[in-house]
Amino acid sequence: MLGSSKTELKLLACQNNNKNNNKSWNSVAGDQKIALDETYDFGEGTLAIANLSKDWQIQGTLEPASRYLVKILQDTELLLDKLKQQEEEIEQWKQSLHYQLQELNNREEELEKRLEYIDQRAEELVAFDLYDNPNENTYFPARDNEAAREEAKKRLLRDNPWGKFYNKRIW
Repeated sequence: MLGSSKTELKLLACQNNNKNNNKSWNSVAGDQKIALDETYDFGEGTLAIANLSKDWQIQGTLEPASRYLVKILQDTELLLDKLKQQEEEIEQWKQSLHYQLQELNNREEELEKRLEYIDQRAEELVAFDLYDNPNENTYFPARDNEAAREEAKKRLLRDNPWGKFYNKRIW
């Protein structure tokens, strides 16, 4: 970077705007060098940042790249930490969703068992036609048809929506 009388810059990378107007760094192909009219107090091999015009002329002053590179490294570290936290959150969400799915499956099984129980009880009620007076404990043989089964299910659900009769006989 530093010559005894003339300073030259070797271009390593340049920052451009991409399609989304975001800045991105691209490496410079070949061995492009820019001669400077001014002398700078940088040691040989020092990385520097320069603003260049479209015709490759330096605008402003050269700055050592060390602070800029340290900031990039710090930002990258912060970004990596944030990504790690997000990955952990995603894993927690996955575990939570897995647990919720298991709970839903368990509830579905329980509901299926309850429906089977209701169907069994309805069949039993169809076998006996409950008298309309709930205080009277009289049963009559039922008509064996679909309407009687549905009526029995409705009565069973109306009187016992959560299956209180699991361990009771109703006749």
